[in-house]
Amino acid sequence: MELLLQRVYSLLKIKAISITLIVFCALFIGSGIYAGVCYGQALNLIKQGDKLMAIGQYDEAAEKYRLSTKKFKFLQQKAASKISLLTDLQQDEQIKQAQANYKNGDWQKCLDVLSDIKNNSQKYDLAQKIFVTCQQKLSDSKATSDFTEQNSNSDASSNLNSCSNTNTNFGGQTSGNQGGRGQASQPSSASSSEASSNGPSIGQTADTGGSSSGNSASGDSGSSSSSEGSSSSNNSNSLASCSGNNYYSTSPIATSDLLSITPLGNFSPTGGHIFPTGHIYFFIRKSNPSDWNSAPVETNLYAPGDITITRITASEHITDGFTDYSLTFSPCSQISSTFGHVTTLSQSILDQFNQTTGGNTGSPYTTGGKTFRTTDKTVSIQVSSGTQLGTAGGRVDQNALDFGTKDTRISPLSFANNDRWSSDTRHSVCPIDYYSASTKSTLSGFLGYLTTRRTVSPVCGEVSQDVANTAQGAWIKAEGSANPEDPNLTLAHDNVEPGYGAIVVGTGLSGVERSTNFFSPTHSETVNREFSEVTNDGTVYCYETSTEKGQSSNNSFFIQLTSPTALTIQKNTAGICGTGPWSLDSSASNFER
Repeated sequence: MELLLQRVYSLLKIKAISITLIVFCALFIGSGIYAGVCYGQALNLIKQGDKLMAIGQYDEAAEKYRLSTKKFKFLQQKAASKISLLTDLQQDEQIKQAQANYKNGDWQKCLDVLSDIKNNSQKYDLAQKIFVTCQQKLSDSKATSDFTEQNSNSDASSNLNSCSNTNTNFGGQTSGNQGGRGQASQPSSASSSEASSNGPSIGQTADTGGSSSGNSASGDSGSSSSSEGSSSSNNSNSLASCSGNNYYSTSPIATSDLLSITPLGNFSPTGGHIFPTGHIYFFIRKSNPSDWNSAPVETNLYAPGDITITRITASEHITDGFTDYSLTFSPCSQISSTFGHVTTLSQSILDQFNQTTGGNTGSPYTTGGKTFRTTDKTVSIQVSSGTQLGTAGGRVDQNALDFGTKDTRISPLSFANNDRWSSDTRHSVCPIDYYSASTKSTLSGFLGYLTTRRTVSPVCGEVSQDVANTAQGAWIKAEGSANPEDPNLTLAHDNVEPGYGAIVVGTGLSGVERSTNFFSPTHSETVNREFSEVTNDGTVYCYETSTEKGQSSNNSFFIQLTSPTALTIQKNTAGICGTGPWSLDSSASNFER
């Protein structure tokens, strides 16, 4: 009996194992069949997407490609390549449509078509140029909408050097040579245009640069002033909301290497900055104090607070044969800052920049008489206050570190024509105001140029000096645009010694080289009249100026406001004003708000 039971048990055991194997095999085969079905369905969706793409139904095709990855996740790479190709084709169509809208005079449609092209696209540079042209035409027709500012605010992810300063830095930062006091030129670390994995859309801004005006500061970039400073990036959305202003505590460079801090609103015509700059300059001591033409010392660059670096831009100075960098970073979601003219990056940051895929390399562009090309990459690198980020200085003609900050919580700055200026520019603030009390007090003591300190409030300078219905402020070459700044004009006050008036000339005035021309304003008569007192009264005013403050006149200009928003200016070949009255001739140049 016992033997029988053992045999029965053995048979049952074998049968159970057999059943288990059969069930397992069935499940395995079933899974394989299911996977095969899913794979087939996914391939079919990709084929459907290909057909839709071929007939120009790009949105529907993209949806098919996305659905295919849900059916069979191992086709993600294949679907992604299809979507990338689709995006390129779609953007080609958008650009063609925008060009057609431009030819037909449909400026707003042109802007609408281009508004979502991202900075990581190979078509971005062309799209930016068309966008700015259409935007300018829209402004000229007196029908400009708030499109640019709305577009900039619609994607907190970017602030690329901006498309409207209409301020947009099309590939990023610009640069120039830095010169001495009276007029300074400067090179730049690019920046500005921001690229994220998605990149900012056309019409949004990004950038930082440096400039120096009658007070030479950093090797500055000729980046368009309206879009300079810093730009926010897509990563800002993941940061905590800002509360208060006490976010920075560490000077970016050792104060022992600091000569002065050039306030906001600097001019650098030879560096491409005709308009007041939206950033400050940390002017670095010279390696040979007795030789003004010597290079500044190369000094360590430190994180000013607990920050997240959101963008790194490499700026290739094609004319001068070197590359420098800009870093865009944020301590919280509504505040973003940019360091420009960063000489080297720390090995850790450089490695992360090099290892980051994607990004955008722009086409070469020229400003301030020099040619540049920038590569932007979006990153997310968290560093604590005082961490070494790299170095600044060390190169001839790059005399300063640019430091720009934007705060979207502030009321936007006011210009005579707000539609000309990007959201970035209108939210420019002084970085020093975001430091702890003790460091703020120390850094504020450096505000000025070399040994001259600014004493007039606000001591950190001003970005907008426009006074509507008067001659004072920024002027755009007639039928031109704000970017690049080179052809344009500014009639304002010096950013270190505001008691001096300044006529800042780029390339748009016949017979006059790029220069900042100073004079002491008067409040009566028609010679050297304060710009804010010059109105559309039919009078031609004359200005006797010098490219060095307080020196004898070596240039004079005739200026007339022909309407509240139009101005005519020409060089006075006689050199001195005399008694007047004066008249303008055919050599005069026209500018507008």
